[in-house]
Amino acid sequence: MFDLPIRRLNICGKSLSLSLSLSLSLSLTYKYNRKHCCTLQVLNVGDCSHLGNESIECIVGMKDVGRTLLSLTFFNCPLVDDSTLQCVAATCTSLQTLNVRMCGKLSVVAATDRQEKERLKQCIFASIPSLQRLAC
Repeated sequence: MFDLPIRRLNICGKSLSLSLSLSLSLSLTYKYNRKHCCTLQVLNVGDCSHLGNESIECIVGMKDVGRTLLSLTFFNCPLVDDSTLQCVAATCTSLQTLNVRMCGKLSVVAATDRQEKERLKQCIFASIPSLQRLAC
């Protein structure tokens, strides 16, 4: 078996259960983080209808993940709300790309008024200074 650091982790799909996707991502990430510190740069957990705040917050809150993560996608995760964005803003200091499309509990996604949506986007950009692209 190759002993290489993980830079990209894609755990997508409606068929994945919360426990399977979380345990798989945590075990893979933890195993390699112990040897290589953290090298995870791209995390895609999109289209997981059972994935909630706790799972995403647990992953981005792991040792040094927030420091190295450049791209985070959790589109179509209907259980995710604004507390996850607060966690991401606090821990993902290098984040450049964030995709939160179709996460209906997020204020920025649920906003129907164009001015309110734009104001919420600006708040996200302000809270994550390194962010260059936001999809919502």
